Amino acid sequence: MQFNCHKNLLQKAIQLTEKGTSTKSTLPILSNLLFDLKDNKLTISSTNMEISIEKEILVNGIEDGSVLIHAKTISNIINKLPAAEVSIKVLENGTIEIKSKDINFNIHGLPPEEFPSIQKIQEGEPIVISKDKIKELIKQTIISVSIDESKNVLNGVLLEISDNFIKGVSTDGFRLSFKEYEFNNQNNSNIKIIIPTKALLELQGILSDIDSKDINLFYTSENISFVCEDFYLSTRIIKGQYPEYNQVIPNESKIKLTINKKDFTFAMERCAIIASMANTSTNIIKIELVDNKLLIKASTADVGNASEIVTVDDNINNEKVEISLNVRLIIEALKTIESEKISFMLIDSLKPVIISPIDNTTTSKFLYVIMPIRTGKKA
Repeated sequence: MQFNCHKNLLQKAIQLTEKGTSTKSTLPILSNLLFDLKDNKLTISSTNMEISIEKEILVNGIEDGSVLIHAKTISNIINKLPAAEVSIKVLENGTIEIKSKDINFNIHGLPPEEFPSIQKIQEGEPIVISKDKIKELIKQTIISVSIDESKNVLNGVLLEISDNFIKGVSTDGFRLSFKEYEFNNQNNSNIKIIIPTKALLELQGILSDIDSKDINLFYTSENISFVCEDFYLSTRIIKGQYPEYNQVIPNESKIKLTINKKDFTFAMERCAIIASMANTSTNIIKIELVDNKLLIKASTADVGNASEIVTVDDNINNEKVEISLNVRLIIEALKTIESEKISFMLIDSLKPVIISPIDNTTTSKFLYVIMPIRTGKKA
């Protein structure tokens, strides 16, 4: 195998596919990238047996062939080369010769036959989804995924497609994220799939480097893949029954407030300084609504206390309520919302709170549900 291409093009492709390698596996072969050249098309592949990634780039192909190259080694070498043309050649003894200007490397390669076969999932008609919308869905749901491995079905995001809507749902038992948007469901697809967190995190980072406006989605009972012109990512799905999340989302709210997101975020972050210093992971703050003002309070023994007042735009019925919440969960939600103002919806001190963008519509909406903390202590 032999080809030439610009360093920047190769560097980007390696960085993308390197995300699919494994350094902790009992199979050392999974720490390698598969380089496969046919004509002028170079395909770089990686897999850790859970996630598989492929990236195609156009190069100046001189001799077709395949080779396995240690991912970390080739990545470090290419990163340190100047922004110029790079030549890669596999010699007869399996050595990989890398040249750029007056720089020469000779590293060991492995036979491509040792690499696990990647079974492509691209059968049937794809579900076409907007790249930007799936990025937003991941961003707003990934924060609520559970890290408790004993609850396997909660270790990913539930992706639901039915009628002309895509829904993403995640929960860790303390909060729940719900994202829904309308799209053109040309195939009348109807699916419910739980996608692992790691795959979505990799996809989230990769989508920012992809030029395509749309992503094609293929799925089976075992796997799901995301495909565009020169990129492929597949992952195993999580098997199991996802909880009935609709039972957690309140159907109505007694109190609906409109709050400036920036002011509310800063107030939360200031009170979090005190709340986070407690010897628990609950990060408790108390929010008290009186007239058109929210009084936010935090207190930690042996540290001190903090309080701040945030003005709300409306409290039509002049309702009063006091509720205890985990401030970290509030801040994480606010960071995923782009609109200048948010809706903050309550029922009473023992019912879940809903945070959402003020510009939610029937065609695109995001709901973030936070469970209250029961405590009799005064902040």
